[in-house]
Amino acid sequence: VPRSGLRLRSLKELRFAIAACFCGLGRFQQTKNALGGVVAADAAHVESLCALAHLEAKESADGSERSMEHLSAALQADQNHPVVLCQAANHAFYCGLEDGADGTPKAPNGNGDPAAWKIAEELLERALAASTSHSLLAEVHYQRGRLRHARGHHAEAYTEYRKSCELVPEHLAAVYALAQTCVQQGRIPEAIAALENVRKSAVDLPEVLKLLTFAYLHGSTDAKQAAKCADALVAVCKSDVEAHAMRAEAHDRLASLHPNLGAPKAAADAYEQVATLLQGNTRGAQASATPQMWNNLGTIRSLHGDSQGAAQAYTHGLSLVEEKLQATGSPEESKDLRVAQLTMRFNRAWLAESQGGRPLLTEATQEYLQLSEENSWYADIQLQLGGLWQRLGQTEPALRSFQEAVKQNPFLGMLMQAEAYRRDQDYPHAMKHATSAVKLADKKQFHYAHIYLGNLFFEVATSPSSRSKEKDLYLQKAMRSFTKALSQEKDSHFAANGIGMVFARRGKLDLAKRTFQSVMQHKAMANNPSVFVNLAHTYLRSDSGNPASVRKAIALYQQAKKLKPDERLVWLYIAKAYFVLQEYEDCATVLGDASQIWPDDLILRYNLAMTLQMFGMHLVNQEEKNNRVVGLGSGQDQMVQATELLESASKIWDFVRFKWASLTDEERKVLSKDVGAPEMLAEEMNNIESVQDYIAEIKEQARFRLELLKGKRQEMDERMAAIEDMRKNQQEQDKEKNKEDEQAAQDKQQEAEDKALLLMDTARMIQLGKNLESTKDAKVPAAGKPSKGRAAASAGDEGASADAVAEPQPLGDGIAVDSEFGGAALDSAAGALMDDGEVRVSKKSKKDKKEKKDKKKDKK
Repeated sequence: VPRSGLRLRSLKELRFAIAACFCGLGRFQQTKNALGGVVAADAAHVESLCALAHLEAKESADGSERSMEHLSAALQADQNHPVVLCQAANHAFYCGLEDGADGTPKAPNGNGDPAAWKIAEELLERALAASTSHSLLAEVHYQRGRLRHARGHHAEAYTEYRKSCELVPEHLAAVYALAQTCVQQGRIPEAIAALENVRKSAVDLPEVLKLLTFAYLHGSTDAKQAAKCADALVAVCKSDVEAHAMRAEAHDRLASLHPNLGAPKAAADAYEQVATLLQGNTRGAQASATPQMWNNLGTIRSLHGDSQGAAQAYTHGLSLVEEKLQATGSPEESKDLRVAQLTMRFNRAWLAESQGGRPLLTEATQEYLQLSEENSWYADIQLQLGGLWQRLGQTEPALRSFQEAVKQNPFLGMLMQAEAYRRDQDYPHAMKHATSAVKLADKKQFHYAHIYLGNLFFEVATSPSSRSKEKDLYLQKAMRSFTKALSQEKDSHFAANGIGMVFARRGKLDLAKRTFQSVMQHKAMANNPSVFVNLAHTYLRSDSGNPASVRKAIALYQQAKKLKPDERLVWLYIAKAYFVLQEYEDCATVLGDASQIWPDDLILRYNLAMTLQMFGMHLVNQEEKNNRVVGLGSGQDQMVQATELLESASKIWDFVRFKWASLTDEERKVLSKDVGAPEMLAEEMNNIESVQDYIAEIKEQARFRLELLKGKRQEMDERMAAIEDMRKNQQEQDKEKNKEDEQAAQDKQQEAEDKALLLMDTARMIQLGKNLESTKDAKVPAAGKPSKGRAAASAGDEGASADAVAEPQPLGDGIAVDSEFGGAALDSAAGALMDDGEVRVSKKSKKDKKEKKDKKKDKK
């Protein structure tokens, strides 16, 4: 091993470079071995000694003692070296943290800081003055910023961290610390940029991911990126309760902005994982548990319909608050715990209220009353309690609660009083308090206040109790309110929607349609069903007699129902549109489906009974108009259906009457104010018996028509049967006649065939002549003049000549003369049978006779 010179310096630099490479790879044991080699070659190599001190403090179980050994050796070697000064300042900083861990430094200086921090500050000043290396200066500025950060001087710390990052952008600790100060100062975009740079330069560190997720949640509008970062955090920290809580919050925010991305389920799953970790009773989970986590879990469960799970979460959270209140001695922490306790009690009361039912509503009321007595300063309790009284139909207690809320929140208290009067249809008081609320509204509340006032004026203008002259006045006031809201927020789709409503009510339907269509294009209204409902109303109001317009309205209502399927009024609007088209079957289907969702809703049952009644009446009336002669089976089916529909309507009317009778006067009053209820609901309910009597009459008409149709059908069936019998008899007769005709034709055919066969047999007996060209043609005697041969034959001289040869009887013997075949019949004696078998007409001469005699002589 070289002891001096260039070779020693080269060896130290080589080994130090190897150590730096191992450190970059995360192989810290090899790093320490390489640094030990440098120290072995040069015991006074302060950079290696300081690096070993730092590694031992971070990695070894007994790192503090061994770290001090290396730091002491470095100080002995060169106590003025900048690296040694930085390492000594780092050690002093951590010593100061231990001294001041309980909030009261054991050795305070004049500024209240730990004494060790003063030493660290002095050491860093010396290092800053003695060094020119960018790396070392970056470390000095980082440590100076850390000292200021620990004191809570975020602006000064930010400046030091910024200097460190400018000198060495790869100083990850400085970049992370800079991001922390940015978050604390509200510079969220800068913090996100710094942390994203750290992620690019290194693997996903839990601290970086956690701070980055926090930054996205508290300052970024990119909910998708926040959820993505939170997912990465949970992948690294699978058992970290805080990480799962942050993931749940990120996905919850994403769900509020993008409901179709499945974020609600992810948020619920994350909170359930939090609950599983908290209930696992592990030390880390219990230490990380906060009342806010249980409160968030309860809220998520309640939003997903798990009321029992939500109540359990609130109970766990309240128990945790009690434990922490007994253990804490900090006034600030105690205050935070009291707020968390109040919030969970409030949410638990709200949960009981939202479940409905008189026992739970009573429980919620008692909880609100107790909270209002204990926390009179909390306006939300009074507002919620007033809303609960309002829900129970108790207007006076509701108004008292809202008046109490005015003390803490004048705007909302006054506005809720206006709402209570509006629901009670006391429009003068409602408009008075709403106008007062508008005057009390601040800049943020101005837009909402004018929107509410415009809606109130519009409702008064469309109320049946308003006179015709007043209606136009209130429409003008509504237009002014919506216009003011639009002037304050140019992009207010709610104000534009209200302006379209006024246009529609004033009869300017084209303007209303264009307004609603422009509002529909607004991205903020993509998931808002109100604009679709208003545009559908416009189509119905503009041309309800045109089926095409009504169907457009139905399509818009259906779109609104997709956006908000739990909105009962949208279902009623769809049913009403089908009712206008007299498509009662579709109307009844919609109301029947809605009744499955809201089985106890009296208004839905009322409308369903009315629809079934009208459907049955429609079928009976159509049948009476038709007075059909054909299609009797279809008529019978319709009358059977009409009877069943009317029977169902009568049963539903029975249910409605029974339900109405069981309601209190206050409940009837509240129900009469329902938007879907008819204007004269009480009178309609009292008239149900007469309606059922009328239904009974219509059923009798349907039965009469059914019996009449059955009689016609029976008569028609008998006539058809008689016609069928006649047809069958005629078919039998036709069949017999056809059979006889076929037999006659067959006989005639057989006779013709027999004659043909006879003719063929006779033709076979004819022997035809041969060598006709060598004989002379005989003259054929004239018609009617017999030949000599025939004369001789007729004389009966059969054996006149001994030389004559017997001849066969010719085929044509005895056949009458036929001019078509040559004008004469064949003579039986005119032809002689030749030796060659040919028939030849010949005339016997003396010469021929002589030749025959000579032949006979020769034979003899």
